[in-house]
Amino acid sequence: MRKAGTIRWKRLEITGGFLLLAAVLYYFDTQNLLVLAFVGGVLHELGHLCAIYLLGGRVSKLRLSCVGAEIVLSPRRQLAHWKQIIIALAGPAANLAVIYFCIPFSGRGSELASLCIGVNVTLCIFNLLPIAQLDGGRILWYALNLFLPEETTSRVVGVVSVCFSLALAVGGAALLVLRVGSWTLLLTALWLVAASVRRKTEQRRFTSA
Repeated sequence: MRKAGTIRWKRLEITGGFLLLAAVLYYFDTQNLLVLAFVGGVLHELGHLCAIYLLGGRVSKLRLSCVGAEIVLSPRRQLAHWKQIIIALAGPAANLAVIYFCIPFSGRGSELASLCIGVNVTLCIFNLLPIAQLDGGRILWYALNLFLPEETTSRVVGVVSVCFSLALAVGGAALLVLRVGSWTLLLTALWLVAASVRRKTEQRRFTSA
């Protein structure tokens, strides 16, 4: 069944929440960094996709929602935990490659290269935060699941995700108060808070059922 407000094209799915978030971020993008962030995000996801296919996986769906991009792997080709960790790291690694490419141009005084470096550093660090919806959360989940039961791993990752997303929201709000930040970080953090809380609530319902 097709959800209202969702655009589907082959294996790509774009939700209304993603379009709304993009519009809001565009409105509050006072530094004109949204295009660079979009390009960095595309390269980030290409890093994931390249790693998936190189490691023998297949993609059944790429979903763009209000909490970012979600790559759904085909259940027909299960990948080991260490491969999943490499796949999660491949996105930030793509951003690091962009940074490495831009450094020489930045040294020659290119403002565009400097902005590109800043955006990709931010994307790299942000995606490595241990929040379930981000690469850092996936890495944490697969690493813990090597030693802990799946249910315990999910609970630990859920608590860590809520704590870090709340801290990110507080930090974003503080930067706005100090007038050294933008609405982009705060809005993204609030969406992550909502997603993390919803995920933890669903886990509780599942456990008590």
